[in-house]
Amino acid sequence: MADTKAHVLEGVTALIDIRCKPESEPRGLGGMQAYEDDTFLGPILQKLRENGKLAISRFGELSTRFSISRGEWERIVKPAVAEKLGVPVETVRLERAIEANIIPQLYHELPRHKDGETSTYTLYEEYVDDAQHCLVGGSSEEGGLGSMHAIHVNSAGNSFGIRPIIILF
Repeated sequence: MADTKAHVLEGVTALIDIRCKPESEPRGLGGMQAYEDDTFLGPILQKLRENGKLAISRFGELSTRFSISRGEWERIVKPAVAEKLGVPVETVRLERAIEANIIPQLYHELPRHKDGETSTYTLYEEYVDDAQHCLVGGSSEEGGLGSMHAIHVNSAGNSFGIRPIIILF
């Protein structure tokens, strides 16, 4: 009989969204786009909007991931995601720009491999300018996955959406 021992693997597990971010509808104008089959985050956002905790966008459905400011993400959406998953709020964050760039390149078999070909933006985890601005990027109209620029933390644009990542230790 073989001698068996338990081994612990170093590192963390990350829960990521494997869907491609949507194309702006109509292209270039933004607003009505939605993540396909958004059965996890969509209902959370819809409930927050129905309960008056999150601003209702004049674009799109109540479940849209778009038109959410970085401040709303931190104060309202992030805690709701953590509560729904039953995880500490510290384990929930937005994807970093480098992660949003690398994930589609590493996993060609996932729908996200086309993220750089869509005209919507992603709101990233990184802050700049003493936390008054944060990064958005990834639009095909500005260079794809490598494109990014800063927006004010209170901006809630209809062409940039949120994509959470959950880090489990």
